[in-house]
Amino acid sequence: EMFGPILCVYPVDDVRKDAIDVVQSYPKPLISFVFSEDKAFVEEVVTRTDSGAVTVNGVTDHFMFPGFPFGGVGNSGVGRYHGKYSFLAFSHEKPVLTSKL
Repeated sequence: EMFGPILCVYPVDDVRKDAIDVVQSYPKPLISFVFSEDKAFVEEVVTRTDSGAVTVNGVTDHFMFPGFPFGGVGNSGVGRYHGKYSFLAFSHEKPVLTSKL
């Protein structure tokens, strides 16, 4: 994971064959960034990798969209946060069921 203005770039011989293996070889990231115009490749990356979120062809777009939850999986944390998702994450609904005696 990165927290700052530095983008981690991993060189691979064949992006179609090697990129997913590189992602899978590390703990689950908070967010994955995919840069490609090939919809089939993007779909393959999304379905074969696991992360808290995915942004395609953008960097800050995900954080700027108020309707999208933000949160990690595994080592990146749990839960979803951002707008109503923050409220729901820190709220506890307490169901009460009452039956007749």
